[in-house]
Amino acid sequence: MTNLMDYMDWRGDITLEQDGFNVIDALIMSQLSYVDFENVGPDAGNPVCIKDAVARCLKQYENPDEMLDSQELNEGQKTFIRMRKCDRYRNLKLVFYSQKFSEEKAMQFGAVTILLDDGSVVAAFRGTDGTITGWEEDFNLCYMMPVASQVEADKYLGCVMEKFAGKVYICGHSKGGNLAIYSTFHRSDEQIMRIGRIYSFDGPGFMKEVIESPEYERISPKIESYLPQSSIVGMIMYSGDDYNIVHSDAHGIMQHFVLSWNVIGKEFVPDEKLKDVSVVFNSACRKWIDGISPKERRLFIHIVFRILKAPNAGSFNEYSSNLIKTANSIIKSYGSLDKTTRRMIKRIVAQMIKMSRESISEHIDEKKKPQAGIKGAHGVK
Repeated sequence: MTNLMDYMDWRGDITLEQDGFNVIDALIMSQLSYVDFENVGPDAGNPVCIKDAVARCLKQYENPDEMLDSQELNEGQKTFIRMRKCDRYRNLKLVFYSQKFSEEKAMQFGAVTILLDDGSVVAAFRGTDGTITGWEEDFNLCYMMPVASQVEADKYLGCVMEKFAGKVYICGHSKGGNLAIYSTFHRSDEQIMRIGRIYSFDGPGFMKEVIESPEYERISPKIESYLPQSSIVGMIMYSGDDYNIVHSDAHGIMQHFVLSWNVIGKEFVPDEKLKDVSVVFNSACRKWIDGISPKERRLFIHIVFRILKAPNAGSFNEYSSNLIKTANSIIKSYGSLDKTTRRMIKRIVAQMIKMSRESISEHIDEKKKPQAGIKGAHGVK
């Protein structure tokens, strides 16, 4: 099946002036947020067009196209390389690049803005990278708001909307989708009117009280959420009533990577429904959040990541370099916890297992009931 790369091959010669901005463009531009532009210079006062930014970022490679199949580059970098050959994108300018990381604050943040030829702009927020700190911040969403990256996203969009007066599209993949939505919560009525769409691509949700808040209700008509049929990240916590299911060629958690998402024309290939694993995971996650106090969630997540950081690995890739040493370090760190803390962890894990079993049983019972019909796009209530 065809994907984002094929879309750029097919439609790369059609400019945005000839055929306007669409959801596939939004996903492609969300991938730019994963590129490190630190030494390229698309800051607030120095816009850089995409073709020049590619040349600067990849000058060490004799033939960047050969890197498209390389494991050295992430999906964002591969998308970026292909964009330089597309009339649709190559002359668009990048500006307001921001990248911040703090292990102390459990913050991993990145964003970039793309200037379109019609005067509108696209603010793209970065999702979770491979760092342990990035994943810790994701889990912190289960007991607190705002997390550090949400604060940065709010400031970032505020600056973009003050600088540029046109229409604004906001997008993000993974945690970036959550940031895209959160960044709009505190905008003025005039700024809300200027927002074209808010795109969340397999982004985690929010706690229930946030979804039911006036801030969320005010911007919900502008949100478009897209999930692969075996979504896991997008099933964390609570989301809005509607989402669109996209067919992916990958299996399981690998569907989170968007180069596996199928595209036809300028739309995604839809899928009829979520896989059982997504529905059960979402139910179990919500049961866990609703069944364990915020204080217990905070303490549990803090301790788990304290244990994960014991091997002094900065990313999950470093874990795989020496699995035996890593495992020994984690076991040793867990063993060093006091008895009360270990007892608390065992109790919460037991609760999580119990809730997961309940979710599986409920899902099996639900599937046995007569079905009135299947929708191509629906929400988790």
